[in-house]
Amino acid sequence: MKKNLKSCIEQVHFEEPKCILNMNDYEMIRDCGLEPDLGHKKSAHITARWDLDRLSRVRISLGDPDLSAYRYLTFSVFAVGGEGGSFRLRFESDEKTGGESGYFCTLPVTRNGWNDYRLELPFLQSRGTVQGWDHIRAIELDAVAGGQANPHGACLSLDNFFGWETLAPQIYVKMPELKGSAMFSKTASYAVVDRRRLPIALDADPDARPFEESGILWLPMAPVAAVIGHRAVADNKANTLSFTYRRRQYVFEGNTEIYTVDGERATLPFRPVVRGGALFFPSGYLAEFFHWRQIFTDPTGLVILSNRKHIFDNRRDADTLRALNAEITFLHPTGEKILDDLRRRIPNPDKGRLLLLPEEWMALRKSAKTDAALGQLLDLLKESFGAKSDAYADAPVFADGVPSDTDLDGAITVACDRLQGFSVLYRLTGEKHYAERSAQECESLAGLDGWGAQTAILRTAAIGFSVSLAYDWCHSVWSEARKALIERALLRYLMRPGVDAYNGRANMWRSGSPAAAEINCALTAAALALAYVYPETSLKILQSSLRNALSCLDAYAPDGGHAEGLVAWERTTRSLALLIAMLESATGSDYGLASAPGFSATARFAIFAETSNGSWNYNNCPAKAIDTSVFGWFSRKYQNPAYAWIRQRDVLAGRKKIDVTDLIWYTPVSEESAPTLPLDAVYRRAGLAMLRSGWRDEDVFLGLHGGRNNVFGGELDAGSFLLEMGGERFFSETGGCEELPLMLRARAEGQNTVVIDPQDAPAPDQNPDAEAILCEAKSTAARAYAIMDMASTSDLILRGKRGILLTDDRRVAIVQDEMSLSESASVVWSAYTTAKIRSASARTLILEQNGKRLLCKLMGGSGRFAVTPMEGTAFSRITVKTEVKDKLRMAVAFRLMEDGVEKSDKLYELRPMSTWMQ
Repeated sequence: MKKNLKSCIEQVHFEEPKCILNMNDYEMIRDCGLEPDLGHKKSAHITARWDLDRLSRVRISLGDPDLSAYRYLTFSVFAVGGEGGSFRLRFESDEKTGGESGYFCTLPVTRNGWNDYRLELPFLQSRGTVQGWDHIRAIELDAVAGGQANPHGACLSLDNFFGWETLAPQIYVKMPELKGSAMFSKTASYAVVDRRRLPIALDADPDARPFEESGILWLPMAPVAAVIGHRAVADNKANTLSFTYRRRQYVFEGNTEIYTVDGERATLPFRPVVRGGALFFPSGYLAEFFHWRQIFTDPTGLVILSNRKHIFDNRRDADTLRALNAEITFLHPTGEKILDDLRRRIPNPDKGRLLLLPEEWMALRKSAKTDAALGQLLDLLKESFGAKSDAYADAPVFADGVPSDTDLDGAITVACDRLQGFSVLYRLTGEKHYAERSAQECESLAGLDGWGAQTAILRTAAIGFSVSLAYDWCHSVWSEARKALIERALLRYLMRPGVDAYNGRANMWRSGSPAAAEINCALTAAALALAYVYPETSLKILQSSLRNALSCLDAYAPDGGHAEGLVAWERTTRSLALLIAMLESATGSDYGLASAPGFSATARFAIFAETSNGSWNYNNCPAKAIDTSVFGWFSRKYQNPAYAWIRQRDVLAGRKKIDVTDLIWYTPVSEESAPTLPLDAVYRRAGLAMLRSGWRDEDVFLGLHGGRNNVFGGELDAGSFLLEMGGERFFSETGGCEELPLMLRARAEGQNTVVIDPQDAPAPDQNPDAEAILCEAKSTAARAYAIMDMASTSDLILRGKRGILLTDDRRVAIVQDEMSLSESASVVWSAYTTAKIRSASARTLILEQNGKRLLCKLMGGSGRFAVTPMEGTAFSRITVKTEVKDKLRMAVAFRLMEDGVEKSDKLYELRPMSTWMQ
């Protein structure tokens, strides 16, 4: 196809915004306690100056309390000395003036100067009993709520607040940094050139993305030529690109060095590469050709060609960069677009569409008779839910009455598992009695007086998703009366409450949370399954559910790590994978969701974060086997059979429980699919370093956890470590140990870390806003290390680092601390173990667990080991208290007592971490 590229540039038309808060009103500004500011203005003639030291909270009354017509709110703030701070914005929705109920979000101040904000109102989190977006009394700005910390002397100047009914300008439209620049992403089939968005290739081929090969970054020229050049024409069949730039006509061809300039032949020092119907050139050549001086790159895969120096800072502007990446990665389809794609792909309203189409179910049923591994998986599912299983013999969970509330969640989990199991067995065997049992389960669930839409959102998500799947998979053999009953239950208990939440008439779940992923997955499933039954309600859901789920994908950038913990990873990843898979099966597109930075790599993260003793239980998660039921989808979607190989090996060996998705996403594998994994992994944004001596159960595993202490669900645990040797977890996190007080588990006192002059509970013993950054990590065959900056964990630390090291052919593990203090203080080192203490002295310990003995030796500092059994638990707390005048270098070395290792052996020569790789 030959096409003029100018027509590919998106021409987005925005309605006129309405000014919700007009900062030209002197009286309003002074009534709020603010000061008129003539020095900084953007849309208004004046701005409202907010001195955060003088006034921590500002309440601005609204003349019009009805904001229900607006989808977006945009405004700008000029910051003086406020970089790195934040403030909370709350829309007060109370019957009484000044109440606490309403919708809110926390906004970062990313830079001194202008900060532009664009909020999607229906998706803001809510608190209290909200009255709806048509009952907004005031806008409140708070600089201290929720533990917000702002620099001393910070001032913010507020410009006009604008409301938009449908679409608002994208985040990049107002950025002067992007004027004249070109922005690409390794995850996106789109580009932004001079702040205009357009596809990289004709028809937005998903393979047309920037890529790196042999150390060279390859970028497309077509979108740049479309905006900066003239008469740009591409032909994706002939693989040619022609355009005029600076009065010269250029014609390039794919896979040849020959090109023409004004009709004369010339030669390139490389061959343009053809991908997805687009021509790709080395980034250096592209920058030189269009006269850009700077190439900015970001860990999320963002690439910006610009003439401005230091256009962004990777750390300071991390949130902005992730937002920019999202703008060009995701397609942001309307509800109408999704329904149109569904009707085009599946015109028959009676045809199933969730996860697998009828012909795919039939192919899978046939394969189960010839594929031995698939047959084994089917047999395992039959053992759990087949006609001879206890689950099948039992009556529907709610047939004899609703269980008490204390048992309800467990009963619902059992019901949902059965419902999915019976429905899959019907599709794979064709035996209608399984569809009958599914119908009975659905009828029992439909008989509940609500699914907990407001009080227990996880119940709503679990039931709604399972019932939607069963309806889609079995409805061809259900009676019309049964289908009508289940359709009404889905509408009443899931779909309408979901629409109410999107429209602000009910409390919204926390943005980006596992609950957000689960409820949006359930709502999407119901909307797709009932698109022909309740088209208007389905349209409203699809209009919002995909955009609301986008915030959940942000947690995986840039490398697939997850800061909230492995339970949050399980829930979020499974829900997002199911949501994307349902979209693909029903509409034929994932709308860019699967290309989110880091998401394709997160399955590997789960592999690294687990050992034979369970998951790494940071952030108070239990140390249990990780649910890897999504590995089949990752294997299919990203064409990596290693994930399916690992999953099938674990399920068939009995290490992991069979799940219906093991059959739905089944991928044939062989021993050639076995992965070759590196020994070490570092996830910098999540603050995790994992070092191994090998991948056998008995090999060494040494982990270090940092990141942000204030991450949702996080603990004061910067610098906490975990150690396994000989197949035993000798030093464990306390997560999941319910016998220990929750306050202890939430403090550094209850972690395997180090604290300075710790205060007694409930006062924090680490800085709650600390961010322990992994600043260095290196590996060789014989040794590996990772170092974390601990300076922010205490105001007394001038310079501080904690490092972990595997040395002596990775048989010896070291945990070392180095710090300089501003004044004399007590430094307390602590670690928790379930092992027995077999020998203890001032500087040496011997731990024993299941016949394995671990030698622990203390070096440096003036402290000594002290052991305190934790009453009522299997844990003992090992501490070392050291009085430090100004500087400390201290390490603890660990090694299994085998192969002739003695208690008196010297495991490690204490030396600076800066020399670890010498």
